[in-house]
Amino acid sequence: MVGEIRARAIMYMAGNGFAMNPNLTDQRTQVQASVARPIGEYNYHKKYILTGSPDPIFHVCFGGMIFSYLVALPEERRHLAHAQEHAAH
Repeated sequence: MVGEIRARAIMYMAGNGFAMNPNLTDQRTQVQASVARPIGEYNYHKKYILTGSPDPIFHVCFGGMIFSYLVALPEERRHLAHAQEHAAH
């Protein structure tokens, strides 16, 4: 399985313009440059940050609310189960 993943990674790198030469430092530099800024991050920056859009503020606020809801959900479910247990008596 590891060999298959490694083979796919090498094929991907070769297909995307990475030079397959014995000089490992060149390949490492190319990989580091390609990983340094993922495509999604670049598109987000171009779409929202450079245009001065307020959407990133909304993304952080709504993302924080969703995250806090998901973190608190197990405790709330325990409270609900406890309340239902006492309501049955």
